[in-house]
Amino acid sequence: MISLIARMAWETKKQKDQCGEASFSESSILHEVGEDYLKAILLLQEKHSEVRCIDLANYLNRAKPTVTNMVHRLCKEGFIYKIDEKYIRLTDKGLYIAEIMIERHKFFMNWLIDADIDSKEAEHEACRLEHAISTKTFEKLKIELTVKESEIFALLIMNPKRVFTYEMFMDLVWHEDYTYYSRKAVNNHVSNLRKN
Repeated sequence: MISLIARMAWETKKQKDQCGEASFSESSILHEVGEDYLKAILLLQEKHSEVRCIDLANYLNRAKPTVTNMVHRLCKEGFIYKIDEKYIRLTDKGLYIAEIMIERHKFFMNWLIDADIDSKEAEHEACRLEHAISTKTFEKLKIELTVKESEIFALLIMNPKRVFTYEMFMDLVWHEDYTYYSRKAVNNHVSNLRKN
């Protein structure tokens, strides 16, 4: 029993020595690039049990020094740890974020393809959307939306600082001229989005 505890303490010390003291605080925010790295590490771990910096560099199509630098930062923040200075593993915190990003990506990919978006464009947009949305909003989105509500929501998410008029919604979502009935339809769909 004591040897098991000693071994765990030794492994923890090795992780801290390799990565430096963790500086992550609950208030710090992991940015889009970091989330992409965590997601990539998880996907690579599922294919191959061991992930190296070179594997990550090849997967993300980035230079090895760039990847090494980001791996060091993620290690310092407690999202990953290294084994024998060669292999990268996700911590529980890193795994949690990677799983969230993968879930969001799959959700938005399916959602966009269902809305008749080309698969290549859907892949690109899903990558953008998975980072742009809060957990609270994502949980609400997992409920069923109509196709028009999905299109309105995608339009709003992709243009967060833009104000839309009824006429713009009609043109961009319905591809029709604006009428009085159109205003009611837009109101109904936006109202349903707000409820959810």
